[in-house]
Amino acid sequence: MRYMILMITVIMMLTGCTSEVDLASDPAATKIITPSPSEPYIQTDEGVEEMKILSLEPSLHIEQLQNDSDRMPIVEVRSNIEIDKKSFEKALQDSLVKSVNTTDLNYYMEWVSPTFVQIRFHISDENVFSFIFNLDQARTVDGREYKNKELHNYNEVVVLYNNIQPSLSLYNPSTNERKLVPVWDSSSIKVITEKNKQAPSILFYGENHHYLYDPQKDHTYAIAAAPMQQDWYGNDYGNHEWYSDRFYSNYTYLMLGNKIIYKIDLENFKMEQIYVSDKPIYGMSSSPDGSKIVLLLPENHYLGPFSEIIVLDNKGKVILEQQIPPYGAGSDGFLFGYKVSWLDNENIIIPAQSTRSNPSGSLIFNIKSKQLMELETPTLTSQIIDDILQNELIPIDSIIPRFFWSPDQKMAAFQLEENQIWVYNSVDRSFHFVGVGTLLVWLPEGDLVWTNTKKSIYTF
Repeated sequence: MRYMILMITVIMMLTGCTSEVDLASDPAATKIITPSPSEPYIQTDEGVEEMKILSLEPSLHIEQLQNDSDRMPIVEVRSNIEIDKKSFEKALQDSLVKSVNTTDLNYYMEWVSPTFVQIRFHISDENVFSFIFNLDQARTVDGREYKNKELHNYNEVVVLYNNIQPSLSLYNPSTNERKLVPVWDSSSIKVITEKNKQAPSILFYGENHHYLYDPQKDHTYAIAAAPMQQDWYGNDYGNHEWYSDRFYSNYTYLMLGNKIIYKIDLENFKMEQIYVSDKPIYGMSSSPDGSKIVLLLPENHYLGPFSEIIVLDNKGKVILEQQIPPYGAGSDGFLFGYKVSWLDNENIIIPAQSTRSNPSGSLIFNIKSKQLMELETPTLTSQIIDDILQNELIPIDSIIPRFFWSPDQKMAAFQLEENQIWVYNSVDRSFHFVGVGTLLVWLPEGDLVWTNTKKSIYTF
């Protein structure tokens, strides 16, 4: 329609006509008045200005600030086109999710101009608090939405407590319910399987304390951090402690300084040293029954690309040493953490290069047969790959290593560039953008969990 309008305008200008075109059939406009050829096209004519407005794609620029006096958040929103105030206020109200439902959140909209509004928020108490809203459904005065089809997170606003405190989103695609939980600023996060608990917990590493969040109880436990020692290995992921990905009834295992393995009594936090490595350790995990520990190490002291695994019993005795294929860790002297875990009490999941045939980037090592095989899990089927490419969510040569099926195997979550998180529905083969952050885990009830932060989070 807009191209037809432009062609009509050009024809009229070439024939020297000055007339009025009725655009009642176009929901985005009413009429356009064309200037005569003798008049400069850039003059401030009402019709020319209206044409310029209609040629713009509606866009919002959102910036977060903080009130200096009371440290309450301020969100400034600027538009390139005049905003419809009622739709703007409704979009904010309908999409607002608070981390503490019982806490009052008041806000005042100060319209500085028809294209500029300041939203001043006030929180009723000093509880740790975060909230989120989305302005996709807001409209311009001529009825167009601000939703961006390419940048799906463009109008989502996550307001952090004191502009620092991050949060977790728990979202159920089946019920469309979302919960927001304030958490701790951390560059390293680990998903923990706890014995006798259906839902996993999430461990946030900190400098003086670590925090274990239990989503079933909606409760957090603080764990004291161990002091740094001089004879430990330095690393490039910024944390000298590495807990096992499994917690048992009253104990777990801990690696300190990429060197020493401890068994920890979780009731009184007593540490029992069971193993000291003469090489830096890249990864550590304990078996489901707690009887064995696997360590991932370089082949030599020079942090080369080759690697090996060592399996210990729960007293620290070496059961098995085995060289495994290269996986690209630790080259050029860098020490990063790599995820290693147990599929069951005999099979270890070790990191490998992601390929189209093995998108998970994992191999299975059996400690009895000492055989390696690809990890067979319901990851990316050919149908899902075709659907993803048809919807142009990723380039055709891309690989998606982080892809998690929901507990009922009907939906799958995956993470793309710019930390965009999507959910795929295998029943109707549809895709749904749900947020931005670091994808963590599905809960048994069908909630998907991710961190609401755009910075890089290390998960291992």
